[in-house]
Amino acid sequence: EYGNLTGMPNCWKCVPGTYVSSTGSIFREDCLPCAKGTFNADHGSGACTLCYAGSYNDEKGQEECQLCPPRTYGPDVGATSVDFCDFCPRWHFNTTPGASKVQDCVYDHSGAGGLRSAAAVLIALGVALLVLTVPTEDRGERW
Repeated sequence: EYGNLTGMPNCWKCVPGTYVSSTGSIFREDCLPCAKGTFNADHGSGACTLCYAGSYNDEKGQEECQLCPPRTYGPDVGATSVDFCDFCPRWHFNTTPGASKVQDCVYDHSGAGGLRSAAAVLIALGVALLVLTVPTEDRGERW
């Protein structure tokens, strides 16, 4: 809070995304923006809060943090970039933004099986093409 008028019944409050770190502030400029990796959703706060695990903030002066995107998880508090959101391990997925631990990434064997099936089809097609292009003695043809 700040105020520059003598006898003010109440001080003005800093807007969300900012804070005042010292008592007796008198100017709006005394309200400082929250640092990257922090946020403040309240008016008149004296401090900013670190972004929770599963979120990040890559800009100063924010009221809220951004959630890590689907297929990722963010184990760290105070993350300053989406780069702190780690990808789920191979064959593991999550569809909910804001996951905070690797355990939120669920193994999905159907995805792995689907790829194995696709590989089997491609191999079968390759074998079939090879068989069709190999000349036979019975035809008497030369390739």
